[in-house]
Amino acid sequence: MKIVLDTNVAISALLWEGICNQLLRYLIKYNFRILASHPTIKEFEDVIRYKKFKSRLENLKFKPIEAVAYYENLVTFTPITTRYCAKIEDPDDIKFLDLALSGKASLIISGDNHLLKLKAIEQIPIVMPNEALEVIVRLVSE
Repeated sequence: MKIVLDTNVAISALLWEGICNQLLRYLIKYNFRILASHPTIKEFEDVIRYKKFKSRLENLKFKPIEAVAYYENLVTFTPITTRYCAKIEDPDDIKFLDLALSGKASLIISGDNHLLKLKAIEQIPIVMPNEALEVIVRLVSE
C-alpha cells in the first residue's frame, strides 16, 4: 500500500511520541511505501528548520539535515507525472495531491484542514492520522 504523508504529519511522527509516531512505526514495520517527491521533501527541509522545532531537535540530538536524511531514507521517491488540475484553497497543498496521483497512492494522511475538506481525490481518501492508524491496524490484523 502506498501512502502520502503531509509535512506536518511526517515531522510530528519523527519528533514526538503520539499518534503520528505510532502510525509511522506501523508503516515501517509492515512495509507500507511512504511516497515523496522533490517538492514534498523540499517543504520538509524548509519546515524542519523552523525556529519552533530547534529545541526539540536539540533534545533529540538531531540536526535538521539529519532529520531530512532520515526521512529521505524512509520514503520512496516518486516522479510527478500527473497534475491535480482543480483549484484548491491552499495552492501549497497541490504538491501532495500531485504526488498521490502520480504514485497511485491508496491514502493521503494529513492534519491540514484544506486537504481534509477535500475528503478524497480520484478515489484516494484524505484522512487524519488517527483515522489512518485505525485503518492500518485493521489491515495488518486481518
